Amino acid sequence: MCKKLKRQIWKSMPILVIFCLLWSTFAVGVVFNLNFNIYNKQENNLNFVIPEAQADQATTTVFVLNASPYFVLGPFEKPFSTNTTPVNVGETLVFTALADDPELNDYYLLVCATSSGAAVNGGAPACQGTQFCVSGATAVSASSTCVYTNVVDPGAETDDWYAYVCDGHATEAACSPVNQGSGDGGSPFYVNHAPTIDLVITSDNNKAPGGTFTVTASSTDTDVLGGADTIYFDICATNSWSTTTRCAVSLCYATSTISGGITATSCQFTINSVVPDQNYTYYAYIQDWHNLAGTNNGTSTYYTVINVAPIVSGVVINNTIDIAPNLKGSAEAIATSTGTVTDYNGCTDLLDATSTIYWESVSGAENCTANDNNCYKMTAVDCIEDVGSCTGDTDSNTTYTCTTQIAFYAVPTDTSARYASSTVWRAALAISDDNGAFGIATSVAGVDVETNTALDVTESGINYGTMSAGSNTGNNNATTTVVNYGNSPLDAGIYGTDMIDSPYYIRATYQEYSLINFGWGAGTDLSSSTIPYAELDVLIARPTSLTNVTDEVLWGLGLPVTTHSGDYTGTTTFVAIIDENGSW
Repeated sequence: MCKKLKRQIWKSMPILVIFCLLWSTFAVGVVFNLNFNIYNKQENNLNFVIPEAQADQATTTVFVLNASPYFVLGPFEKPFSTNTTPVNVGETLVFTALADDPELNDYYLLVCATSSGAAVNGGAPACQGTQFCVSGATAVSASSTCVYTNVVDPGAETDDWYAYVCDGHATEAACSPVNQGSGDGGSPFYVNHAPTIDLVITSDNNKAPGGTFTVTASSTDTDVLGGADTIYFDICATNSWSTTTRCAVSLCYATSTISGGITATSCQFTINSVVPDQNYTYYAYIQDWHNLAGTNNGTSTYYTVINVAPIVSGVVINNTIDIAPNLKGSAEAIATSTGTVTDYNGCTDLLDATSTIYWESVSGAENCTANDNNCYKMTAVDCIEDVGSCTGDTDSNTTYTCTTQIAFYAVPTDTSARYASSTVWRAALAISDDNGAFGIATSVAGVDVETNTALDVTESGINYGTMSAGSNTGNNNATTTVVNYGNSPLDAGIYGTDMIDSPYYIRATYQEYSLINFGWGAGTDLSSSTIPYAELDVLIARPTSLTNVTDEVLWGLGLPVTTHSGDYTGTTTFVAIIDENGSW
């Protein structure tokens, strides 16, 4: 028992304490003249006589834990973020470091938002709070990187970071002390915030095709570190934009420097010369000088292209060819008016064309009241857009042709007419668009309506009935009715042939005519000569409607006593002659 106790005491006492105890014992022995013997193991006895000293050994032990990796280089951002080169919210920040490990364990680079990094046995470390990133296992003496993707807005322009290098020891994983780097590459990193579109308006709006519009936009950017941000404004015709290629279809753009967190700027754009009238949507986009797209990007509003009236030009009547009316009883002659219509809202904007062909002396001219004597109105049914002349809403020009029928009695204006050299016929072409805007123009050059001088005799013949040789018709006159078939007042030229029953004949001069009832012998003898023929002043006025305008010629016959019996036949010709002083 004593041997065990001694061994236990010996083992439990540090060498220095044993030395001190021995020293004290010797000292006490000297002072008090005591005599000790050291315990003799072999003899297994105790006595206080110390004849000699024997050496002994103590074993030293310590348990050393796994050593953590340590930074050799870094940590730092790559590339550095500064107040002039911040990382954009939503983009990527890379951290890098070089580390070593006493036990040559692979290591991880861990970056936290707070000093909360912790090792994880057998795996990658993790932050106890917000974690920015952690690398994969990296061999010692090799650089390690971790990537903070989709950088979150910290609410400020800087965000602190705390880095560790940690191993993934199976049971005693360990991390280095926290390290925030130094200089521009060290904590904190700088964060750039997106600007915000506040307002977009068309400040100068409602323009005709070819006009210039002004767009005014305002935005807010709260960043102040590194100086005021420059904001780039893009106004796009379509909802397609990127920070690199900008607008897919650009209307205009501008730049502005933020002052006090708010900026406003304007840009202008000019539209094409042919544009349909309507509202056009456009889209606003912004980015700051760090190429960070703004919030509210794609904000849309519109500009308005107003309607403009169509313009009529180049009106031509009947292809500049004089109009030749047909005679009464024939199909009516055709006359046309043509013209070019320009609409800067596009030729598809047009609705109805109308036209007037008119005698320029008629009351109201192109606004005259329809009358076949002097004013022909053509409606939209009569006015047709020429096929292929309008190619779409970006085409401003088209042509129209309007057609009407000219009555046989239309007022003539050629050299044969009373109005020769003083008046002509003209055409007017008018058109409206889908907003009711109206355009009209008149032909510069006029044409004449030609004079048609013609007559018709209603009766098929002049029948004197049955007579005896040597007799005459007395006051019993035969009648012929002369009808005006043209568009001028008429006189009539008359001549005839002898009536024949071969080999016998009755001279034409035995026939007499008059405009009033007469007794034979008091009339005018019928001439048998074509030149000069006899002219009879029948005074038939120019027709002004389809109603016949006529005059009667009365006839009588006297037979010589030598007239042989028989059935005699001849012809009488009526020639239409213009009555220049007649009723036009």
